[in-house]
Amino acid sequence: MTGDGYTDLVGRKTDGTLWLYPNNIERDNGVPYSTPDSREIGHGWNGFNSII
Repeated sequence: MTGDGYTDLVGRKTDGTLWLYPNNIERDNGVPYSTPDSREIGHGWNGFNSII
């Protein structure tokens, strides 16, 4: 998602918002997803159970 070559996570919260959790493994000393970089990237996803 972020284009840096590392796998990021995308998740949907119960309110239907879509969130990006970027993998910052290099910046975070080998611990991916450890900083609060998550951000909302969409809304209205209540009707979806999976993203393919």
